[in-house]
Amino acid sequence: MIPLAQRTRFPLLAAVLPLALGACSVEQTTDRCTAESMTLDGLIKCVRETHASTRSCEAAVRGPTAIPLAGQRVLTYGAATKHGGTSRGIVFEGSHGAEVRAPISGLVTFSDPWRSYGDLLIIDSCTTVALIAGPLSSNVTAGQAITAGGTVAHLRQTSSDAPILYLEVREDGTTVDPATIIPASQ
Repeated sequence: MIPLAQRTRFPLLAAVLPLALGACSVEQTTDRCTAESMTLDGLIKCVRETHASTRSCEAAVRGPTAIPLAGQRVLTYGAATKHGGTSRGIVFEGSHGAEVRAPISGLVTFSDPWRSYGDLLIIDSCTTVALIAGPLSSNVTAGQAITAGGTVAHLRQTSSDAPILYLEVREDGTTVDPATIIPASQ
């Protein structure tokens, strides 16, 4: 959104910019966000702003949730990672070809490879944002509305180890423990 001060100083820009942005394809805006975002927070902000006009957030509530992968949880939120950091999500171990389900209902705002995350899906329900990363064969594209529990991808094999899936959840911009959002079992 263009700030009011800029809209009044540049009325032609304010009139033409929404038309120009509307002409961009989802693929072009995804490419722009991928190229311009140096951090995951920056990527989330960019794709949320890009898709703001395509989602209705007036009466947004989280709604039902689902476990994204039938597999063992091998790393929990807040646990130490092998690289010396602290996990901001949950890591599930799965098997090649396993279904990956949407943990929340919402709009897919990103579905592409991104930096060291591998294949990344971002699902936005207005109040909650779920990030799913791993070796994914995605069934969804950016701009697509999905329902919690619906299949969004399948795990691909990348090495001799079992494939893993990373889930991170943010509510109102703050990272929260996904275990407080998704069911304990299904």
